Amino acid sequence: MQAILYQLLEALCYLHDTLHVAHMDIRPSNILITTSNATTIKLCDFNRASRLGSVLVCDGTPGYMAPELLMTMGITDGRPTDMWAVGATLYELCVGQPLLSVFTPTEGHLGIIRRGVDLHHIRDPVLQDLCHKLLMFDPGARITAAAALQHPFFLPTPRSTRSSGGGMRSSGGGGEHWLAACRIACRRRTKS
Repeated sequence: MQAILYQLLEALCYLHDTLHVAHMDIRPSNILITTSNATTIKLCDFNRASRLGSVLVCDGTPGYMAPELLMTMGITDGRPTDMWAVGATLYELCVGQPLLSVFTPTEGHLGIIRRGVDLHHIRDPVLQDLCHKLLMFDPGARITAAAALQHPFFLPTPRSTRSSGGGMRSSGGGGEHWLAACRIACRRRTKS
């Protein structure tokens, strides 16, 4: 899972810092995994992409929309919004259910305001910390793509605990878990 998440963050870092664009619709069904190599991803569906500095509208996939999109008008920086969506995607892939399983995103976001995101289902404390930093309610406090790439979750681990995937931390799931979760999320969306 680390290699795929790392590639997603690299793509967002390029979009945010080089192209000055926010994707605005990060979710499992917009992350394609090549069939020839399960560790190569492609980010798709740029229909909602927005140049940084332009006013953002409250539009997106409800379960992955950042709280600030629902509560504020005139947001001009979509980078934290993308990072919230990465956190919501990561949460769903780790826990097996969406972060917000309500029909109207406002209900779910208000619950998060009141109690914070419950991350106790994520067993790896380092992965839990990354997810916490991605799902900070305050967009100014949310981790950036560049900072997330430096998170300890992506650091090599001692030889005795290395996985075959390049020596990154083992989170209890590999690329095949990510692929299965993406397929489940896609099926769930096509049924609704």
